[in-house]
Amino acid sequence: MHLKNLKKKRLKKTNKRYLINSLVYGIIRPFLRLFALLFVNPVYINKNNVPKEGGYILVSNHLSNYDCILIGCITIRPVHFLAKKELLDKKILGTILKLMGIVRVDRGAQNQDAIVSAIDALNNDKIVCVFPEGTTNKKRETLILPFKFGAVSFAYKSGKPIIPCAILKKAKIFSYRNKIIVGEPFYVKDDNLEKANKELEQIIINLLKKGNKNER
Repeated sequence: MHLKNLKKKRLKKTNKRYLINSLVYGIIRPFLRLFALLFVNPVYINKNNVPKEGGYILVSNHLSNYDCILIGCITIRPVHFLAKKELLDKKILGTILKLMGIVRVDRGAQNQDAIVSAIDALNNDKIVCVFPEGTTNKKRETLILPFKFGAVSFAYKSGKPIIPCAILKKAKIFSYRNKIIVGEPFYVKDDNLEKANKELEQIIINLLKKGNKNER
């Protein structure tokens, strides 16, 4: 009986946390959407590949600090982004981000708490966003930086699909019609994460090449 009551308390606490995340995200999102429309004007290609319900992992290449807005505006649902701890350590901004459900990541550590938080969100049919390059790509000579294993690990452990996205150019203020191509859902079916990671890299590379070719 004690164990049953403990599980109920944990479930109630979890539901309360996600409710707060949804409320705060719902308040902030319209302002982010307005900013996106006025200053970067994202254009989504194959947006129908984004599921309307259930948990999934949004994965994208990373070119600028505006990428979170570009990817977050793909869906009206709350998105639990993985963000570097430096952002969440800021007093006011960090509090807001935590209330929105942003997951704290220390790039120099094992991040067990972040892993647990991300998989818990997915198991509760929430959306998680990962930029697997781990930082913005400032190298013009390469389409993407090598991917870290977080995204494919989350997908394997949760059984949820990855929705690959390709941001075609670096977003800047007044750089209108920033195109984002959305790929088909990608599932990690076994524990060969190295293979899955390479496949995911190639999927996004192919989306970028296809998009850049059509831009010419």
